[in-house]
Amino acid sequence: MKFNAARMIFSTMLLLSFAFIIGCAGMDIETAEKSQYYYVPESLQEANRLLYKARIEGKDKMCKKEFKAAEEAVNHAFDVYDDCKAEEADRIIAAAIDKINALCPYTPPSPPEVAATTEEVTKEVVKKEEIVTPEPVTVKVPKVVERLVLHINFDYDKAVIKASEYSKLDDAIKFIEKYPASTLIIEGHTDSRGTEIYNHALSYKRALAVKDYLVSKGTIDDGRITRVLGYGEWKPVASNNTDAGRAENRRTEILIVSE
Repeated sequence: MKFNAARMIFSTMLLLSFAFIIGCAGMDIETAEKSQYYYVPESLQEANRLLYKARIEGKDKMCKKEFKAAEEAVNHAFDVYDDCKAEEADRIIAAAIDKINALCPYTPPSPPEVAATTEEVTKEVVKKEEIVTPEPVTVKVPKVVERLVLHINFDYDKAVIKASEYSKLDDAIKFIEKYPASTLIIEGHTDSRGTEIYNHALSYKRALAVKDYLVSKGTIDDGRITRVLGYGEWKPVASNNTDAGRAENRRTEILIVSE
């Protein structure tokens, strides 16, 4: 009996320890700094895929305000889910998907109102009716005038800029001031370790932190920064098979563009 009781107590403690290690979110990721596991629900992954598809289709330019609201909703869902508030995150995800699906809807023109009273008039209207084809939407791709690559050393799984990195960003401000009439795009990038969805969110948060620092100094107007993007692992500049290559891929780029 004593042996069985001891074994039961040990098993219970083991299960509790395992639950503590797994945490509220579960895990499945290896990051650049160290190994970790991180579970992201399928609904949040789907919201992120839809958002990326909308950006590729140019909807971030066609309906900027609505796209920004959808993007902020997706990123807010990441933060809420990371705080282990799964039910609240699910509600935010559902609302975010609705926002994305509603972006830039096409409304076909209403058919002409015809008061047909005879068969001849009806035939004449049908004969003259033309099929209305919507005009194709042309998305203007901004021209990159200059590019500055920054290697900011962030702490593991963080998007907070450390004081030791301020000098790099101060140099970036001097670089930007050379182009007072141009607008800016800030891009965040990671290496390939970790899940695609996780890397995308982390790279966006770090790019946003760079933007906030630049604006906080007062010399760069917020309106000049037209886009902040997180590409995750999608645009490597070196091999992800070596430490040196992965370090090159973990970067933030400031693009000087001419719209």
